[in-house]
Amino acid sequence: MSACSSSADPEQGDSLYTPEDDITITRQATQGTQSGTVYSADYRISNDGPDPLTYTVTFEFRDAGGKGITEVVKQRVDDHETYSGTVSTAWRRGSGTSGVHVVDVTIR
Repeated sequence: MSACSSSADPEQGDSLYTPEDDITITRQATQGTQSGTVYSADYRISNDGPDPLTYTVTFEFRDAGGKGITEVVKQRVDDHETYSGTVSTAWRRGSGTSGVHVVDVTIR
């Protein structure tokens, strides 16, 4: 899953690379624990650009009705490196799930 797509025009000499395309959700799951249910997502940030970047990524965990809970992750990734991580949130048992989505990416 990509967060955004490029609008660059290659005929003007612009690169088609956009850092927002670097985030991929690789797995989603709910799991019961002693303290309740946890909804988690594994993700990957692949910085294919020429410089180290710090990504602030907002993930939204949506229930079956489409309502969401957001979690924010901030991660520095060196140029031409990949970071893998997991983001999670407490979940209401019985509310169902309709997916985890990247809803915002800020890059510095």
